[in-house]
Amino acid sequence: MNVFYSQIFHTMKKLGFVIVLALIIGACATQNKISEEGKEVNVATVVEDSTEYQISISDPGFDLWFLRYNNETFYRSLSYYKSWNQRYVSDWNIRISEHYRGFQGETELYIDVYSIDDVAVQHKLFYYFQFVERHKGIKILYGISPR
Repeated sequence: MNVFYSQIFHTMKKLGFVIVLALIIGACATQNKISEEGKEVNVATVVEDSTEYQISISDPGFDLWFLRYNNETFYRSLSYYKSWNQRYVSDWNIRISEHYRGFQGETELYIDVYSIDDVAVQHKLFYYFQFVERHKGIKILYGISPR
């Protein structure tokens, strides 16, 4: 009888380990929000790792526009990008909450701009906002925009 309980105990111990491991992996996975109506949404997503950052922009036309206007000689300081990108993210979310023209079907941006210390990622995010304002003609910022 003790052998039977010992086998059950070891099986439960292994099962518990697998469940804990699955929960840890699930907690580390990123989640993407899908719009309620199933529309395709143009979203700027920043994936954060402990030391690396990536930005993925799924807006048609941006990649070609970015290739045309991106030039490393135009890079600004990290603090410049952080301050402008924070304004852009804040005003973007305000425009969505106010149902501003051009923001229908867009989602809020949950980006902590100040935690990203990669100039290339900040630069690309900044240029995405420039793309929306200049190419698409949708004003994001209240007040003065950078030039």
